[in-house]
Amino acid sequence: MGGGCGHRDLEFLGRQKTEEGYNEYFRCRGCGAVIVITPGKQVYKIGGSD
Repeated sequence: MGGGCGHRDLEFLGRQKTEEGYNEYFRCRGCGAVIVITPGKQVYKIGGSD
């Protein structure tokens, strides 16, 4: 998750059920990116201004 923000101030948005468990969604209050953490602990960043 590089860039200038660091994504330290996250707001929990919710969960989505998947076959493997739940995806968890967070919004970074610093840059507006949405962070998705999968059941396998993979992390994806969507959007944001960093």
